This record gives sequence, structure tokens and C-alpha cells, in this order.
Amino acid sequence: MVNGLYNADYEHDACGVGMVVNIHGNKSHELVDNALKVLENMRHRGAEGADNKSGDGAGIMLQIPHEFLLLQGIPVPEKGKYGTAHRQGCRSVTQIEIMPKPPVGPDDPNNPWPNFPRTFKTTSSHEEGCTRRWNINTLEFLGKDGRLTGVRVQEIAWKPNPDGGRPIMEPVGRPEVIKCELVLLAMGFLKPQLPQFAPNVFIAGDAATGASLVVRAMSGGRKAAEEVERYFRNPPQA
Repeated sequence: MVNGLYNADYEHDACGVGMVVNIHGNKSHELVDNALKVLENMRHRGAEGADNKSGDGAGIMLQIPHEFLLLQGIPVPEKGKYGTAHRQGCRSVTQIEIMPKPPVGPDDPNNPWPNFPRTFKTTSSHEEGCTRRWNINTLEFLGKDGRLTGVRVQEIAWKPNPDGGRPIMEPVGRPEVIKCELVLLAMGFLKPQLPQFAPNVFIAGDAATGASLVVRAMSGGRKAAEEVERYFRNPPQA
């Protein structure tokens, strides 16, 4: 159906996501088999880079069963009370955070009850072996032949903004490189701070909302299309 500048005929399959679940929450190897079948039948399983050595990648997410580790003779704590990174052969784990280290709880003087306390938390995975660093800004990912080799980071300090709003981030010392082979990103849904755009500039998706849900990106894309249509129907007078 044609609706202004939006035409459903222009919709095409792109990156696919398949979900296989057990509605009762039961775990089984059958779920893994079915997930692999979904992956095998996806028409688009990751774009390949021009160097033929890298691409978007594709795969499935799964858990390593507690019983499997026991059968391998690997000593592990009680089920649900440990992480697996070291047991999978990693040499070290480093966790970096751009914000300052939170206060040690239980109370947060800057976020008192009834707000949720933003206090320092340590999990069983941290206790197994993890270097934790704060006030670290990520500058660049480094690699060779399509493989990650390190992350260039910068220690920072947060200064009050004289104009109000978000504090100012200032570098401390010189950048450094943390050698690594795997990076896992954990980022909140933060909305970007956008400038005042010209009337003929339209944005949607993560550029407008920050990292968020795909349904929100789809809604934002259609809204942007409607805004473009209104602009061309009633352009501003010079």
C-alpha cells in the first residue's frame, strides 16, 4: 500500500533474527538444534567485508550447562554462583566504565531512597578474577587482519559544567592501549544530545533515540518519512 513517500514494495529482508523458545522455560538440546536450523535457513547471515576476512557475523546465544562443566572434571561452585570466562581459557578479564566508581553501599548520598541506589556492586564473576577500572573513555578499537588486538582508551575526569547540564569530560594523562581479543559491550539506553538541525534534516533510529529497541527504530523511521513528506508538501518559505 502506498502512503505518501512510504511504499511497502520497497521493504526487503535484511539482517534476520530468529527466536526459538520453550514456553515453559525448560532447557533442552533440542532448542540448540532448532536454533541452528533457523540460522542455516536465514537468507542473510552477515555481510562480508571487502578484505574477505571479516564481516557482521552470525551465530546463536546459549548457556553452558552446569552439569557439562562437572562432567569435564572442572571444579565449579554451586550452580548459578560463578562465571565461566576463566574456565573457557581467558588469560584475564578487564571491565572498564566511563563513569566514576559508585559509592560503597548500601546508601547512595546522591540518589537517596526511594530512588534506586547506584552503589558499588560485586558479583560472583567479579570475585573469580576481574580488573575493574573507572573513568575510562574508549577511543578506538585496534585490529589486524579482521581480528581484534586491543582497545585504545583514555583516563578522564568529570568536571562540573558551568552552563549546567551534563558534566564536562576532560582527559587525564595520555591514552593507553589495553590488549584484548574479545570485547563485550554493555550500554544503557541513553539518548544522544542533538544540536538544532536545519528544517531539511531528518533523523531516526539510534541517531535520534540512542541504543534502543528495534520496534522503536521502525516507528521512528516511519515518523521521519512522514516528516519528509510534510516538508516537501509545505516547504518553508525562503
